[in-house]
Amino acid sequence: MKRQTEATTLQAWWFGVGNIANNLIFMLITMFMMFFFTNVMGLDPVVAGTLFMVARLVDAFTDPIMGMIIDRTNTKHFGKYRGFIHFGAPLLGVVVVALFTVPNFSMGGKVLYAYVVYIIYSLCWTVVQVPQLTVPIIMSNNVAKRTRYQAIFQGVGSIGIAGTSALAMAIVNRFGGMTDPHAWQITAICFAVIATAGFEFSMLAVRNLDTYNPNVKAVVDREKGAKSKEKIPFKERAAFILQNVALFALLISFGTDMFANQINSQTNTYFFMYNMNGRTDLMSILSALSMPISIVMIFLAGPIVAKFSKKKTICFCEIVGITATLAIFVDGAKHIPIYLVCSALSTISFTVCNLMCRTALLDVASYTRVKTGVDAAGLMASSFTFCNKLCQAVASFAAGWVLKVIALDTTAAVQSEGTMRALLTWRTFIPVAAYVITLLAMHFYPIDKKGEADLQAALDEMKKKEQEAAQS
Repeated sequence: MKRQTEATTLQAWWFGVGNIANNLIFMLITMFMMFFFTNVMGLDPVVAGTLFMVARLVDAFTDPIMGMIIDRTNTKHFGKYRGFIHFGAPLLGVVVVALFTVPNFSMGGKVLYAYVVYIIYSLCWTVVQVPQLTVPIIMSNNVAKRTRYQAIFQGVGSIGIAGTSALAMAIVNRFGGMTDPHAWQITAICFAVIATAGFEFSMLAVRNLDTYNPNVKAVVDREKGAKSKEKIPFKERAAFILQNVALFALLISFGTDMFANQINSQTNTYFFMYNMNGRTDLMSILSALSMPISIVMIFLAGPIVAKFSKKKTICFCEIVGITATLAIFVDGAKHIPIYLVCSALSTISFTVCNLMCRTALLDVASYTRVKTGVDAAGLMASSFTFCNKLCQAVASFAAGWVLKVIALDTTAAVQSEGTMRALLTWRTFIPVAAYVITLLAMHFYPIDKKGEADLQAALDEMKKKEQEAAQS
């Protein structure tokens, strides 16, 4: 199979279909898993939150291992990344259905079932998402193009974010309602089928980019006569993460921002049911906002980065997020128009930050390769997915404790004023604290506007040397 070196714009849009699949699964779990465990399966909120945390401790070992496996992979039939998604996506779909199934067990048996299935889900998610997150680095050697391609990936994927709530609610309400186990199982089946097809379809877009490459040595390795990257020991590869200031700053920034978003996502269903007088329809409206924002960013991401850099853009968005969140607290979510405007601003800031962090990850991977001469993109991506899942888990754990502390009664149709006020307070100040940490972390991120220009020059030089080496 002939190997491409640069993706076309059409291929970038095509590959983005995989992010629809990604977000359908991610948002289904994020928005409804806690509710399903507590209000449908009957688990205690703290037990459910602890479950999420334990699963992520397992990821502490599996994600870096997956990243190193990807870095060492070079198959003739599926290239470097496609095989993992091809075989992992169907299994992920099956496990998602199992997650939204209530077994006929005792409460202890249900807890054990939830632990086992959720951990398996976490492992399957690792197999699929780590390679998917790494693929964009082979789509272009140009930093500006990568930003645009990542914007396209996020923009197309926003269809999954926007559609999850509306589609899930439509299916659930059609087959029995929010507390009907059968309705949730049917919903999970529908999502699993759509997502599996989406993952498989997206891989066709990069079949000529992700191919077997006999030239697996880095240019620096050739020049220095060093060992091939497959033989670099674990300790040395781990140093690429542990001693990488750029990666650490980015992981903290992305992680805390994701944590803030997850706190709200994990408590959204409760908040709209009780604080917003049952207006769960507003969840679909707010989810839908991410799509036009992401579409607009396809055209604005490049000019914004060229003008301000990813670093400054992230910092500005964090300030917007803090301001909007505090405004909701002051208003008390009493006026729906004010709430919708502030929530829209929060959604915009999160969507832009998420895009900037994901494109910055590609920069950090290239930055590491320029500095060390070793391609550790898979390991970088695995640290990113681990951070994502860890923050999701910590947020779920925190959400479980919040629900316990505020004395939320999951069997009651109406909550006390004190409980609703406490829910609003926790949903405000935990995210604000996370946004502040993001600002502090970005202060140490070394790749500013000048750094991005220097990185592009180094990548161009490295590509030139690779082409000369291939011709010799």
